[in-house]
Amino acid sequence: MSDKIYMGEKLFWENKFLNRKNKLMDPDEFLINKVDFFKKGSVLDIACGDGRNSLFLSENGFEVTGVDFSDEALKRLLVFSKERSQIIKVKKLDVSKNKFLDELEIFDNIIINHYKLPLNQLLKIHYKLKKNGILYICGFGEKNKINNGLRKEDLLLKSDINKILDYYNLISFLDKENDLGNIVQYILRKK
Repeated sequence: MSDKIYMGEKLFWENKFLNRKNKLMDPDEFLINKVDFFKKGSVLDIACGDGRNSLFLSENGFEVTGVDFSDEALKRLLVFSKERSQIIKVKKLDVSKNKFLDELEIFDNIIINHYKLPLNQLLKIHYKLKKNGILYICGFGEKNKINNGLRKEDLLLKSDINKILDYYNLISFLDKENDLGNIVQYILRKK
């Protein structure tokens, strides 16, 4: 991890995407392995960055909308999508703000990958999913060590997921160590 705050630091992300090579990172391995759980149709990619997962989902037949607060990330996403002749809708939104959900339509699937949505937003996200829609959440689990790059508030807490289970059925859970640390993945279907 770097010595910067990992999530939510806009200037950090603008610089990171501005200085990143003109090569797209591979889609998240955990997402690739679970895409068969998704409903055909639309996907909202929250904190999409420069689109590694958005583009993968588009290639697999989904209509994708990516949201992020980084201008540089969204510029890169549009370049990558044009190079691949893919259409990805993008919206510049700060997903940490209370009203960001108000600016979005309803989707068949929502992914939140390596970003921790604030609990007040997580509790409302079901309003943006169609019935039987899939909510995919993947990120840093509670077993990770806190350091300058990863804060306690960046960790996906089992207790937060338990608070939203009134709206969802848990259909898949993964808790795994990799080179990034402890990764947890939840796939939930809206009731």
